[in-house]
Amino acid sequence: MAHSGQPQTGWRPLAPDMAPPKADTGATGWQLPGTDASRDARPPAFQRAPREYVALPQDTVKVQEPPAAPSQPSFSLLSILLPVVGTVIMLGVMLLVVGGGRAIYMLAYAPVMLLSYVASYFTYRSARRKYQEAVAQRETGYRQYLAGCRQTLVRLDEEQRRAGVIANPTPTGCLARAERLDRRLWERAPGDEDFLDLRLGLGHLPPSFTIEPPPPPRDVLQQDPLFYEAQAIADEFALVRDMAITLPLAEAGAAGLAGPRYLSAEATRCLLLQLTTHHAPNEVKLVLIFPETEMADWAWTRWLPHTWSDDRTRRFVAATPESARRVLSEVEELLRQRQARHQGQSQTDAPPPVPAFVFVFADPAVWAGSGAGSVGPLLQLLLTQGPSLGAYTLLLADRPERLAKECSAVVNLTTGGGRLSLVGPPLSETDFIPDRCPTATAAALARALTPLRVQSLDSASELPEVVTLLDLLDAGFVEELPAADSWRQSEPFRSLAVPIGVQAGGEMLYLDLHERGHGPHGLMAGATGSGKSELIQSFIASLAVNFHPHEVAVMLIDYKGGGMANAFRDLPHQIGIITNLEGTWPPGP
Repeated sequence: MAHSGQPQTGWRPLAPDMAPPKADTGATGWQLPGTDASRDARPPAFQRAPREYVALPQDTVKVQEPPAAPSQPSFSLLSILLPVVGTVIMLGVMLLVVGGGRAIYMLAYAPVMLLSYVASYFTYRSARRKYQEAVAQRETGYRQYLAGCRQTLVRLDEEQRRAGVIANPTPTGCLARAERLDRRLWERAPGDEDFLDLRLGLGHLPPSFTIEPPPPPRDVLQQDPLFYEAQAIADEFALVRDMAITLPLAEAGAAGLAGPRYLSAEATRCLLLQLTTHHAPNEVKLVLIFPETEMADWAWTRWLPHTWSDDRTRRFVAATPESARRVLSEVEELLRQRQARHQGQSQTDAPPPVPAFVFVFADPAVWAGSGAGSVGPLLQLLLTQGPSLGAYTLLLADRPERLAKECSAVVNLTTGGGRLSLVGPPLSETDFIPDRCPTATAAALARALTPLRVQSLDSASELPEVVTLLDLLDAGFVEELPAADSWRQSEPFRSLAVPIGVQAGGEMLYLDLHERGHGPHGLMAGATGSGKSELIQSFIASLAVNFHPHEVAVMLIDYKGGGMANAFRDLPHQIGIITNLEGTWPPGP
């Protein structure tokens, strides 16, 4: 059954400058009610597609060692010059000692010796050239081989980075998925390895692929530049840059964000975008507590479907001590019930219950115990037994030492960047550049998600628990009601059909008081408190949105003191109100 009343949330109305930007509902393909074509319209139920995993590269790149260096020539230029010098000296001595006559006979052997020396020289030159060519060929060939290895590593590096972006998109990427209803929206589920892994920013991570550099030279005194070039390539790809650094909240159980308030608030905003983009609202609930003074920074979270209870009557969001006590006491009761069932289970490895609750304590005065809405017993339960109960905690503080000691993951934020520390043991620290997320981006994503409902397998045979008037009229907010368009397109002489509820399977139920439809007369019956007044109010509101006041007029007779009809005193369609207490409206002259 439809109803037009709004649940009590304790929220203030949004100021104009706090209102999120309007979502582009035209991209959804949903038709506006009030026309013949809209009879096939459905509430915005989102069917989660089977998850399409993107595999990380697992290749092994083995860099071969350089080929053996060619052997140098066995003789040198000096071994050729020394005999020449020795022969010249010998001839000179003989000329001086023996005399010119006999020396002439010895000079006859000089050409033969000269030719042998020249032949030796050219033999040396040839061997030297071949050696240099072998050295150049070895270096050129191995450097070409290294270039091929580097090209392969570049490809694997890009594949891993691309897979990382698909698994953990940027804040604007999350917004794009929500606005176009991407198949990867809400793709993670309990049991997935990356369940509640939330992107913080960009940093360096080890590669998923394996690089095997060449072994070092056996002779450490032998300096081979080619080996160091190969080692340099392996060192270059030892880390993959610009990878998403994620906070493993499911693994940690409790995590803390420490730093200046504007940095921790923006980082939390980014985490909530990741949380609500990757996880469905029926599997992850968000419980958010923040200071009332920061209403403008957190007001956008009210539209997230993850902050609603399953029956969509309560939001798990609070900004005052009173509302915090009310919200947390309700969730604490549920966790205590889970605790009792968990203690009674014989299997200690039972999976955590669903839905998972993610508590975000953005107000240190609450979780630190100094405020009027402090919740010491609940916080102790969350920090000690939270993961086994399907509850995970995120605390905000201005310094790391002010976080609870049970935090297994600490995110330290400074103006120069961030550092994620996993307590371990062993201790693991990763530096990153935090993502940026303006409030407008978060508000746009919240508005894109707010009308969505998870399409379950049994929804074809079950009635929805609650359907709001805005759901019936295909609008996320009152400002989006398509009154002007519907007035122009309406044909009251043909049909007065308007939606009044949703049938099993999500099919819209219409009531048509036209004489060609269900009218012109009708009777509604039901026990006290069954919702007759709310149904009438929804019907009148649907008529007002779909038909111009010149085409449909309403006379209200309310013999219950005017409680039902008073809501329509300013409606242009009403021409009069009659009650048993106040008489008629408008009053007579």
